[in-house]
Amino acid sequence: MRRIIAFLLGFVILSSYAFAANEDDVTRRMQDYWSVYSKAEFGLAADFVLPSDLVEMKAEILPIFITVNRSDDPEFQSIAAVFFSDIPIGSYSEMSPRQVFIALNNFIYALNPQLLSAIRQSTIEVKDVSWSTSGEATVSYRMIIQNTPVSDFERFKKYRGQWYMHLKESPKDTAYKFRQAFGL
Repeated sequence: MRRIIAFLLGFVILSSYAFAANEDDVTRRMQDYWSVYSKAEFGLAADFVLPSDLVEMKAEILPIFITVNRSDDPEFQSIAAVFFSDIPIGSYSEMSPRQVFIALNNFIYALNPQLLSAIRQSTIEVKDVSWSTSGEATVSYRMIIQNTPVSDFERFKKYRGQWYMHLKESPKDTAYKFRQAFGL
C-alpha cells in the first residue's frame, strides 16, 4: 500500500511540475507574440500562429483579394494594391500562408494607422492560463491601450512540441466579412 501511495504522490508532484512548465511556456509565448506583433513585425508574429490556421487563412482570404485585384473598379484595384504592396506583381497566387498573414495585417493597419499607433504603445499582462480537456490552453490577459485596460483571451494549441496561438476569428468568418464589404 505504501508503494502505491508513494507512486501516486510522485505522479501528482511530477504532474504539477509539468503543468507549471506548460503554463510558463504558454505565458512566455503570449508575451513574445505580443512583443513582436505590437511592433508591427508581422512576419515574426506569424511564427507564433498555429500553422494550420495560417494555411486556412490563405485559402479563405487570398482568393478574395485576387478577385478584388482583377476588378475593373479603380477603388477595388487601389484596395488590392494596399494588400499586395510587398508582393511582386504576377506572384500573388503563390503567396505563402505567412505572406498572407503579413499582407492582411499590413492592410488592416494601413486603413487604420491610429489603431497601429495605439497597439504599438500597448502592454499586456497575462492574468490566467486555463486548460481544456483537449489539452488546449486559454490565456486570459489584460491589455493597456491608450491608458485603458481591456481584458481579452487567446487560445493556444501545442503542435510539434511548441505552443501556437489560434487566430481569434476563424478565417471563414473573416473571409465572409470581406466578401460582404466588397459585395462579392
